[in-house]
Amino acid sequence: MQSNYGMPLEELCARVMGMARDFVRDFPSSEVAADALERNSLRRTLEGLVLDGGLSRRDDTDVEIVRSILARELHRETLGWTPSFEGVVDPEHGAVGYETEIRDLTERGRMLERQMKQLESLARLRSLCRTRLDAMRLIMGR
Repeated sequence: MQSNYGMPLEELCARVMGMARDFVRDFPSSEVAADALERNSLRRTLEGLVLDGGLSRRDDTDVEIVRSILARELHRETLGWTPSFEGVVDPEHGAVGYETEIRDLTERGRMLERQMKQLESLARLRSLCRTRLDAMRLIMGR
């Protein structure tokens, strides 16, 4: 599979726009907005993402708005945390690795977590695309 770094710029932009449209289509905006004001702000933010994947923006305010709403809702849907060990048991040194905590979520929480991961992927890809667009403008002397 071709990496995003070597992908032609047009294809990269198209991928960002497609990911943004998929994200907005699947986003449960009516289920996460706290009130009418937040619902209206979220609607405007998502409409902007659909238009051009947020590529015309110079900041990530749109992603930050959605990320903060998802983080708040994920916190509400967290049932608890389960400790987990990542590593191996070395016969000479004992347990070698690190301990992490895994979030225990409700079904709705798992759906929101998938949305958060999709948003983070979109943000990373969009950042790469913006960087390449800026480099192209610099090279072209604009």
